[in-house]
Amino acid sequence: MKKSYLIGMAIIALLVIGSVGTALLMWKDSSKKMDLVITYSNKINYEPFIVAVEKGYFEEENLNITTMVVTGGIQSAEAIMTGAAEVGAMGDAPAIMLLDKNPGARIICRYSGGEGIHRYIGQDYILGPKDLEGKKVGIQMGSSTHGSFLQWMSVNGVNASKVTLVPISPSDMPTAMQTEQIDAMAGSEPWPTNVEKLCGDKVHQIGDSSGLSNTFPMIFMASQKAIQEKGEAVKAAVRALQKAVAFINQNYEESAAICAQKIGLTLEETKKCMNSEFFSIGFNQTDLGSLHQTANFLLSSGKISAIPDFEARMAQGFIPIENVIMVARVEE
Repeated sequence: MKKSYLIGMAIIALLVIGSVGTALLMWKDSSKKMDLVITYSNKINYEPFIVAVEKGYFEEENLNITTMVVTGGIQSAEAIMTGAAEVGAMGDAPAIMLLDKNPGARIICRYSGGEGIHRYIGQDYILGPKDLEGKKVGIQMGSSTHGSFLQWMSVNGVNASKVTLVPISPSDMPTAMQTEQIDAMAGSEPWPTNVEKLCGDKVHQIGDSSGLSNTFPMIFMASQKAIQEKGEAVKAAVRALQKAVAFINQNYEESAAICAQKIGLTLEETKKCMNSEFFSIGFNQTDLGSLHQTANFLLSSGKISAIPDFEARMAQGFIPIENVIMVARVEE
């Protein structure tokens, strides 16, 4: 009897030790950092990513991120296309072109936007939109600004076939304007402000993207592989961005200061640039309508082969349901 009792106690002890060991292993696995490669730009449009990195929000969400900082959204789209990055931030036009070229790419959410985020700066002899006909406009091809500029020209009666778009790196735009290699430039901040700072009274704003009935949503995109293999890491990244957006909206001055250090503008210049944007995580009817509007212009300009099915390409379960408002398909 005593022997049976001792054997029973030994078995129980082994079971307890095994359970504790299993629990410790599970705890160790759950505390392991999740790797994720994120691409974005040091620009106003990408402020939630800048703030999330600087405030340590990605680390708080158990992420070990590798950041790929590029000059614009089109490079982020290319990085996801080639597999160099797993998730990335970009404007509407690069996101649409990525969806067109890469069947596996998915929309995670919109994190920012604003009707007037794209500005068009001309030499002093460019008095209005029609004066651009026969002139050269420096632009980052395939960018969100590129899509907005096509729409702006159409609304203002500019014959786009008579305007020469010059592919140029945004960092070279100030010098190109100063030396009059180009007659105008189009870009989002800080590029227009950089041109104005260098060229002074020789240049002026001839228009912006406001009034086009488009909010130009900034999109957080992911590769199919990231969705399938690193879904929890992508969700953690969204939570980090939610924290960053909340911080920006509640701490405007400090957020501007963080961003200013990265984009090379003064605090006051950065705050002025931020005034044209909103920061919010979600995806709604306005975003969908804006994407369709931009896609139509890209299609008519031969930049994409077909308008993507945005609803079908929206990754499910990555943002709170109250932030997602899907609507009936927009008829083309």
